[in-house]
Amino acid sequence: MNAFRVNVAGWICQIAGTLFLLLDSIRIGVRLPREGVTLGNPPAIDKWYYHWASPVGFFLLLVGFGLSGAALWISRPRQAAAPDAPAVPGGGGAAPAAEPDGDGQLLEIRTNYWLKRLDHTLTHTQNASRLIYIADGAVLAMMYFAVQSLGTARQVILLMCLPALLLALFNFLHARLVLIQRSHYLGINARLRGLLDQQEIEHQTPRHYLASTHRLYSWMHVLIGSFLVAIAVVMFLYGWYGWFAEI
Repeated sequence: MNAFRVNVAGWICQIAGTLFLLLDSIRIGVRLPREGVTLGNPPAIDKWYYHWASPVGFFLLLVGFGLSGAALWISRPRQAAAPDAPAVPGGGGAAPAAEPDGDGQLLEIRTNYWLKRLDHTLTHTQNASRLIYIADGAVLAMMYFAVQSLGTARQVILLMCLPALLLALFNFLHARLVLIQRSHYLGINARLRGLLDQQEIEHQTPRHYLASTHRLYSWMHVLIGSFLVAIAVVMFLYGWYGWFAEI
């Protein structure tokens, strides 16, 4: 089973679930106008996809999270079994391990070592990226479910600023992890280029700002974390002091 396809199916389910929850939010907004509660569903939202938006949305989100977790399990690094040593002709037992013979074999051993280190670095970065998306979706779904169940009272909004801050912390930590993995990647890449006597890639267009994908990815999560901090501050001011109540 292809882990990428399973992960894509999980993303599709999460996107579809988010859209259904958006429909449910529209339905609730129409039924809760400023002048009071509207009994029953107005004709504009008296459709099956509005009635089933909440359970279908949460079900698709749950399936999406499960598929993303299955993709992580499928793509986990597997340790290959060591091949059996050839038997000694005319005798029992395995042949003793051969000593490295010459510079060529020593170069191959060193290259394989750094390639394995590079594979571990890339695998850890990919797994961490999938986990942060699962955590983001789970925390946002929990916040939405809490607001839907408990209402939009100031105490509820004040309480929901805590998971928003937790989500912001996750994104800041992930941004830091990406930069650490970038440092490992550059160091391993330099060792491999030295062993293989290869020159560094030269880009046709010189890049000065956000010159690497790692830094670009890190800045994306810094911006997401900063936005979540701003949202959490607004929620705290509303819940504690009653600011922005007129919105």
